[in-house]
This record gives sequence, C-alpha cells and structure tokens, in this order.
Amino acid sequence: MYLNNKLFTNVEFYYYRSTFRKQLNETIVSSKNITNLIGHGVSTSCTQSLLSGISEFNERVPLFEKKGPNLIGIRLTTKEVVAVDSSKVYFGNSEYGDSSGVASFSDSKHALKKALLEFYERQSFIFHWINQESGKSLEKSDLGSSLITSTYYKMMEKTFNEISIAEISIFKGVHVIFIMGISSKMKAVGLGSSDNLQSAIANALREACEGLAGRDPLKISWNKNIAIFDKNSNEEAYLKLSPQKLKRIYAFLFKVSPKIPVVNKRTNTTDFWECLSINENMHHIHIIAVAIMTKDPRIKEFKIITSFGGYSHMYPPKIPEQERDSYLIDKALNKQCFDPIPFP
Repeated sequence: MYLNNKLFTNVEFYYYRSTFRKQLNETIVSSKNITNLIGHGVSTSCTQSLLSGISEFNERVPLFEKKGPNLIGIRLTTKEVVAVDSSKVYFGNSEYGDSSGVASFSDSKHALKKALLEFYERQSFIFHWINQESGKSLEKSDLGSSLITSTYYKMMEKTFNEISIAEISIFKGVHVIFIMGISSKMKAVGLGSSDNLQSAIANALREACEGLAGRDPLKISWNKNIAIFDKNSNEEAYLKLSPQKLKRIYAFLFKVSPKIPVVNKRTNTTDFWECLSINENMHHIHIIAVAIMTKDPRIKEFKIITSFGGYSHMYPPKIPEQERDSYLIDKALNKQCFDPIPFP
C-alpha cells in the first residue's frame, strides 16, 4: 500500500481497534488543510480497515487539485477520444462535486470496472431519489444461508429491529442494492453494487455497518452530537433525522415492490462490458472514462462521467436543471424531489 509522503505531516490519522473478535475496526485519515478530504475504512479485519481508509484518502487527494479547463477522456464503447471539462472531475474547478464514479486499483482493468460500478450505483440511487421510484424488495428468506450467516448480516440483525433491502439498478449487467437498518435508537443505510447479486448485497451490508464501529446499540442515541464539515450536504440531512423519520422518507423504495429471489445470479465479465453499449443506447448517454494522475504510477485511478445526460454529482439541490430529467422515459409523469439525499 502506497502512503502519501505527506501523510504524517498534513493529515490526522486515527485507528480504533476492537478488543473483541469479529467486531468492527475503524480507520480515519483526514487532511489538516483541506475540508472534507477524508478517507474512512471499517472492517472486521484490522488490515482491511487500514487499507480501506488509506486507499480512500489517497484516491481523493488528486480530486482537490486545480487543473486546466480541459481534460482528455475516452468513450468506452467506441474508444473515441473526447474533450472533458475539468470541472466534471476536479473539485478545485467546480462549484460542487463528489467522488461518485471514482475508483482506483493496482491495474487499469480492475480500476475501470470499480469506477463503472461506482458510477452505476450512484446514478441509480440518485434516479430513484429524485423520481421517488420504488425498487424491488428482498426479504430475509430470499437471501440464502451464506448471506444470513455472514458477520455483517448478524451485526445488522443484532443492532436493528428492521432490515429493509431493495434492488435499485437502472442499468443492465449490474446489480445495485440499498439496505436500511432501523431501531428505536439507531439507523444505518448502505449501497452496494456488483455484476453478482449476492456480492452486491454483501457490499451493501458492509457499507451499512460502517456507522456501527465502536458503538454499543444499548447506549447510543441517534441524535448524539456529531461534528460534520459541510452543513449543506447529504450527510447533514442524514444525521439530523430520527430512525423513524428516515424510515418514512425511504418508504417509497419499498412501496408495492415485487419480491425477487436471490439465487446465484451472475452477469459474467464479458456481459458486464458488453452491457456498456446497451446502457448507452437505453439511456441516450455516452459513458466516458477520465484517467486521474496519482502520485504513485503503480496506482491507476479513473472517474466515470457522461458527456450528456446523467447526473454530475450526488447532491440534488445543486444538480443542474438540464440534468434533472436524466434517464426518464416519460418526463411528464414523474414527481421529482430535489431535497438532499439523507445518506452519510
């Protein structure tokens, strides 16, 4: 794992290790100079927690750099080279931005796939929120023994009285899962994506558990004072809600949802890449990959954007008007919501 050479002089590093087996360990890496430049890693594995926190921090560092007005991107379906406005990638050149569609890895193909999954995941989530569209619900009896007996599901079940799961992908070849846990004192939400349905659920479970690190569900209250950097954010909208209010707000995702069984449903790697053209044609978008230069040439990083259509970020109040009808088939029939998405 590459550590930024300024890691121990310009950032704060926190690691919280559980004294018990199969409990969550948490790593937080935050910049002393740049607000909202944070890496966060939570896992039952000490090593994975550290790697995740440091990787996420290193992944976000380049996004805060200022660049010239134009970048070069590649349309993945045609290999066409296109000019890209740098404000779509780098925060220093934009009014508002986030890391949606950004991922890194040690080799380009895996980094690109991770970025595409991140892109599909966030675009699907924003679409459902803005248009208040229901997903497809999953029950515990649908999940299968491997998921029900997993550490993360057991942790959720021990902490929450209610666990709600919905499949919300609007793209072919990928599954996007939203999970919500609710109890009288605690709440949690998580997103996960994969070309394998069970892996997508496992990823969402893992993310939903990130807010549980070091917390005793018998002692903590949902409205515990938590300092956040950005007062106009999805995170702020999430933190100020009680568990029951959060449940009511997300009720639309599970309303009259057809249940779908979880089998070993997999879209193989070839299908995943072939679905790029299908998704472009279906939604009238061009999917563009932009390479992001990192301090370590061994790390490959990409951001996935669209040249037109799609959402440029995940904060609805600042989504440009021309993007608001993205992915809609009948624009006249959808009631749209542009409130912040309550998501940590």
